Amino acid sequence: DSGVGWMARSGEATQRGARVQNIVATRDGTDPTGTVVLAAHYDTVRGSPGAGDDGIGVGTVLEVARAIDSGPPPRNDVVVLLTDGEENGLLGAHRFVGAESVRAGPVVVLNHEARGNAGTPTTFRITSPNGVLIDSLAGAPGANADSLTELIFEALPNDTDFRRFAEHGHHALDTAISAGSAYYHSPLDTPDRLSRTSLQHMGDTSLATARTLAGSDLTAVDDGGDQVVTTAPWGLLHIPRWAEIVGAIALAGIVGAIVVLRVRRGETSAWQVGAAVAVALLAAVLAAGAAWLPWWIVQTVDPGTAAPVADEPYRPGVFQFAAVVAALGVLLVARSWWGRDRPAAALTCGAFTLVALLALAGIPFAGVPLTLLVLILPAALGLLVALLLPQRDTVWPLVAITLGALGSLIFGLPAVLVSFDAGLLYGAPVAVLFVLPWVVDGWT
Repeated sequence: DSGVGWMARSGEATQRGARVQNIVATRDGTDPTGTVVLAAHYDTVRGSPGAGDDGIGVGTVLEVARAIDSGPPPRNDVVVLLTDGEENGLLGAHRFVGAESVRAGPVVVLNHEARGNAGTPTTFRITSPNGVLIDSLAGAPGANADSLTELIFEALPNDTDFRRFAEHGHHALDTAISAGSAYYHSPLDTPDRLSRTSLQHMGDTSLATARTLAGSDLTAVDDGGDQVVTTAPWGLLHIPRWAEIVGAIALAGIVGAIVVLRVRRGETSAWQVGAAVAVALLAAVLAAGAAWLPWWIVQTVDPGTAAPVADEPYRPGVFQFAAVVAALGVLLVARSWWGRDRPAAALTCGAFTLVALLALAGIPFAGVPLTLLVLILPAALGLLVALLLPQRDTVWPLVAITLGALGSLIFGLPAVLVSFDAGLLYGAPVAVLFVLPWVVDGWT
């Protein structure tokens, strides 16, 4: 499919355009209700072989298409779309949506991307309504998705072909790897350096999702409602948007009960809890800054340690460890300073109160309350149960607190690891925010 694709920059009176050559192939469905598009871009930046960006996407699309074609005929049309000109302004995607090259009916696009050469393939953007799309993704092995990432990504200058599909009214899922960003848009982005594990992971997840959608009634996508999603160790945890709001309110109620119980028992006072909220907020900000600091110092002292394109190290492990240690150091200092002449119960209540307030404040932003819920709700429930148990019993309250802390750890550890995929300057401060619930549990 040859034609001209266009891109208009916000605030500019002119448009950028170029002739592009998309590669499009269609497998007709037996009784189509719509079209499933398997998309990736085959162009790359000058000087880069593009094995990650976007060789992993092209390889995934071709293999998924082969696997679907070798199996039972799909109900819906399946289109392979390899776009041109993505790096120059999403030009190929613009050409595709303008060419009306699919039959009538809803269109669902699985877009495949990379900002590195390794890591966990994560679906970081999904169009709305997303209920049917998330349900389809949830049945795929190794699926990883988080509603919070969409909010974060929209604040960054990066973009993908997903933008053009969504603007045209197509339904779409945007999936990418982002670890190993030192190799991104680099002469070192070669096939031998591309993670085979990441490639296989992306392929397995995409194939299962595509097969589900290819056999579904795609007319139901528009009526699927809105869900929020995060990743649990056993798979995707997804709930209706309204349930996220109810959960944030419930968390506030649980935390309020904890504060009331401890104030009534004389373990703390209202003004101490209020002061602790401010201290917890300051400690969180300083901890995030401390996590960002080690790599920034190394990069400033010796710029040669950073990859020239992405300003990231080729071997980030030691710096990731340093980020966590630096952040924990700040939090331990804050705990030690508070504990000199103030009750520890106040700091725990203040930290829980801060998280509950953030969850309530985050209600307008899909994914924010859910992220805080899965991190802090298990610990809060454990503490509340411990406070309601007879205080003469020293074993069961400890069991309740321990189980709650383990719940927060189970959700928090994967989030820390995936956050580091975003790099040290951006991912490290975010990773530390997922470490905070463990520290709060320790304060408990």
